[in-house]
Amino acid sequence: MANENEKKTPFDYESEIWAVANFVWGPIKTTEFNRVILPFTMLRRLECALEPTRDAVVKAFEENKKEWGRENDHYCDFSKKAFYNITSFRLNSLGSIDTLDALMEYINGFSPNAREIMLRFKMEETCKTLQEHGMLYSVCTKFAGFDLSSENVSDRDMSNIYEHLIQKFGESIAENAEDFMTPKDVVRLAVGMIFANDVELLSSDEGVVRTLYDPTMGTGGFITDALDQLEEWQAKKKMKAPATIVAYGQEVEPESWAMGKAALLLRNVEAKDKDIHDQIKDMSAHIMYGNTLNDDKFEYDRFDYILSNPPYGKEWKPEREDVLAEARLGFAGRFGAGTPSVDDGSMLFLQHVVSKLKQPNADGTGGSRAVSTPI
Repeated sequence: MANENEKKTPFDYESEIWAVANFVWGPIKTTEFNRVILPFTMLRRLECALEPTRDAVVKAFEENKKEWGRENDHYCDFSKKAFYNITSFRLNSLGSIDTLDALMEYINGFSPNAREIMLRFKMEETCKTLQEHGMLYSVCTKFAGFDLSSENVSDRDMSNIYEHLIQKFGESIAENAEDFMTPKDVVRLAVGMIFANDVELLSSDEGVVRTLYDPTMGTGGFITDALDQLEEWQAKKKMKAPATIVAYGQEVEPESWAMGKAALLLRNVEAKDKDIHDQIKDMSAHIMYGNTLNDDKFEYDRFDYILSNPPYGKEWKPEREDVLAEARLGFAGRFGAGTPSVDDGSMLFLQHVVSKLKQPNADGTGGSRAVSTPI
């Protein structure tokens, strides 16, 4: 057995979190484990990230609530993060009597960007079941025992934990785990291809800003890996003003969307060595929930880079009327090349990607790069 003082690995945390799933088995169906495990893991990560500045935020709220109200970006100046919580609650202080009421008050005390993530998991309904069986308080205290602070668990390790949990609960999140899980080596290959030979992006030290879009982002693997790789390359060059990427994405499956948005919201929890602007920058601001085929959240936008693994082979019956209506617009819409069989929307997603490309300049510069994987 490992010494208690030894730093735990992602595998240790995965095993301990999995043990909580076994604990709630019975009252909670195995197909609904994700509604307990994934949001509570994220909630604890958010909680740990906010712990150093929690008292400062609570004090700021008490002193300014008449002027600022419960929701105001000014609180980020005190949390030093892109999100905040105005309550003094923690998972280990919710109480054993009215745990559900306290938990919901705690969640409602988060800034809108963090609270929306929790609500997409339909936590309240699941937590009511846990409360009815006398298990909610125990679940909260179990998660409170996991040290998921950035000092103990890096962003990369946290990403690995999420990934393994998603793989374990994948079949209950989507019809098939492969609907949203793209193999890591495929992701890295696609990212490498899209950035290859882009000298300005990789070598400019003049604060270049580029946009990256994933229209079917799942849990955000393409986006986070692209950001990781760019940071890795830049770290070796010791730049003062390296190029930055602004991420855009859309996802229709609520739990997958929540995981992807949370990954970007939490991305700066290790930014203690950066200035306050970088620390409180919300990298998840352009991660939208909705169906890309019939509810394009970026209708008038074009992007520098597009990475995507659409659900090839999936039917588009639910979106049929809206898609056909847009197809009748011809090339004034996204589907001017025509519509495929309703049994496979692959061509629709490809046309959507093409519609988001920038036109190159007359001299051949500019334009966009896109990679769409068939896996």
